[in-house]
Order: sequence, then C-alpha cells, then structure tokens
Amino acid sequence: MQDDTPPTDGLHGTAAYAAVLSEIRDGVLSPGDRLRETEPAARLGISRTPVREAIRQLKADGLVTHVQRQGASVRRLSYAEVMELYEMRAVLEGSAPRGAPPRPFPFPPINQNRPYEPSQVFAKAHNR
Repeated sequence: MQDDTPPTDGLHGTAAYAAVLSEIRDGVLSPGDRLRETEPAARLGISRTPVREAIRQLKADGLVTHVQRQGASVRRLSYAEVMELYEMRAVLEGSAPRGAPPRPFPFPPINQNRPYEPSQVFAKAHNR
C-alpha cells in the first residue's frame, strides 16, 4: 500500500474512492470479493465512470487486483505478508514503552504512613 491520496478526477471520483476504501478497511468488502462498478455507483448515486477511476486508483495502491475473466477483486494477503505484518506489530509494540514517560501521572508518590488525601495530591500536582 502506498499513499491514501484520492484520485483527482473531481468530487464524484473522490467520493467513490473514499467509499470503496472505507468498505475495504471496515471489512464490508472482504479479500477476494469482486468489485463491480454498478454496486458502489448505485449506492452513491453517481455514474460508473468515477467508480471505475476509483477502482483503478485502488489497483495502483495495491488494494485491488484484476482477475482474468472476473474483473477487479479485493486483494488477498499472502502468508508471507501476514507474517511480516505481525512481525512489524511485535517490533512496534516492543518499542512503544521506551517512548513512554517514566511516570505516567504527575502525582507525587503516596506516603504509606500518612492518610491519603486526594485533594492534597491534586493541589500539589497542579500547583494549587
């Protein structure tokens, strides 16, 4: 996948691109599902030409493939691509705590020997 920039063929093309992209992201269109120009055009109340351009842009983005004698369909990820995504997620999740601040709250540590007063802690944290 590359840039999420919609095609520049006018308002209808942008709407068609955004609608089909949203359906793919939301799982309304599953991998392997055929993309017919008539269905999004009818839903959006536009002609098939902007939908055709949106499908071309989605092909360029790598989200849609052309299947011989069937037309356009939502691209399926290969096993290697899925594994690569999980590896990237593991790397990102592992590095996320390193970027976090050392203390998540601006509150001072609580002294266990003194009674806890939330108003005092709040006042100290906010210099009141």
